[in-house]
Amino acid sequence: MTVAETHLRRVWSGEVLRTYSCISMTPNYRQLSDPQQQVELAVENLLTSHIYPGWNIPRLVADFGTVSTAAYWGGRVRLPVGGCLSIEPIIYSAEQADLATPGEPSGGDCARGLKLYRDVCDRLETDQLYTTTMDIQGPLNTAALIWEQSDFMVAMLETPDAVHRFLDRVTNHLISIIECYIQGAGGRICGNVWPYIWLPPDIGIGITEDYMPLLSAAMYREFGLPYVERISQRFGGLFVHCCGTYEHQLRNLRESSMNLLGLEFSYPYTRPEALFETFGDSVVFVPQLGPKGVEEFENKASFFKNLLQRMQPDTRMWFIVHPEEADYQNQLAVVEGSL
Repeated sequence: MTVAETHLRRVWSGEVLRTYSCISMTPNYRQLSDPQQQVELAVENLLTSHIYPGWNIPRLVADFGTVSTAAYWGGRVRLPVGGCLSIEPIIYSAEQADLATPGEPSGGDCARGLKLYRDVCDRLETDQLYTTTMDIQGPLNTAALIWEQSDFMVAMLETPDAVHRFLDRVTNHLISIIECYIQGAGGRICGNVWPYIWLPPDIGIGITEDYMPLLSAAMYREFGLPYVERISQRFGGLFVHCCGTYEHQLRNLRESSMNLLGLEFSYPYTRPEALFETFGDSVVFVPQLGPKGVEEFENKASFFKNLLQRMQPDTRMWFIVHPEEADYQNQLAVVEGSL
């Protein structure tokens, strides 16, 4: 085990309260359509990223967009010029939901990601590289990409049993995808594609839960928690990415049976004080500065400095520093001064 791995395991265990990683995505190889170009740029990125300070463990980001888990169920994936990947829904009713069938978990973007990983490892002549999973969207996120969202929300009220049947199947499929990914990578998984943290599968896995802000606390308690709890139970723990406004779900998360390892939050959409007061030292926070937050703070360094003033003594924080940003050196000075 490397020094960095030992340190970051101590972060997850709570022995270390503050840490930071310095992550560069230049050149950007994520979500490219040409596999060979992805390999070339990923190798270049890995070979040049070792110069940065921080607790950085080399990792391949196997990112093919937010549609990866939904695409197993069908639907045309679209890439508008200058836009982001999207997928056309295939379900507009409870009856169609019951008939929907996903592809094999070991296929799709699981197979695509693992091939990219093997190709990059071969090019670097190493078996020590880590890889993220593809973008693991949570059960609600995945379902809402497949089931037209307006109809999906109406179905929660009118045909809740059908929604639960579908979410149950989606969750089972997600668990199988993650299992295939971990096995295919020989266990060298370091978390989800976002945020840029290191989370080995013997501790837990990461998911994206951006649908959580759209539901009331009661609705999320019924249609969200049972399924993320099941994923947590299968893999031992969860790190949850959500970049929206989810303060109204904090009690749900706190009182759930999941082993919640950490939370990403985007300022100012979810108040840091609410997070710190709700969870104390029980989770690791990864802060991001959202578009509205840019209007409040001059730069990322001033945002980090403000967070340090608002944190409680036992708040656990994992800062992500980006070398490409103009205030990079100031970010470093702030976070290194907090350790």
